[in-house]
Amino acid sequence: MEAHLDEARRRMIQFEILKKDHSKLQAELQAQESLVAGLREERKVWSDELAQQGSALAQDRGQLESRIEALQSDLAEARKKSERDLDAVRIKTKIVDDQTETIRKLKDAVVERDEQVGGDG
Repeated sequence: MEAHLDEARRRMIQFEILKKDHSKLQAELQAQESLVAGLREERKVWSDELAQQGSALAQDRGQLESRIEALQSDLAEARKKSERDLDAVRIKTKIVDDQTETIRKLKDAVVERDEQVGGDG
């Protein structure tokens, strides 16, 4: 009987230890579940934020691509205008060169006539 009583006491002590271990493990499990839930919520928040940023970036990209197209069009127009202006300058330069040549020829003719008139008199 005494042996059974000692055995029962030992088992009760083991049971109490197991009960404490069980409570401790339950608390750890709840803490880890809470941590996992927090991480899942944080992941959801990050996922939503990344989706919003992705959408904003796509919109910005569309606007920038549109702006690039407009600037390229403006650049093409500016190049065409520059080419037209260059052609006009070339034409005017040719006219001025022709006029300068004509003036030079006329001066030469006047000098030659003056020499003839001065030489005859």
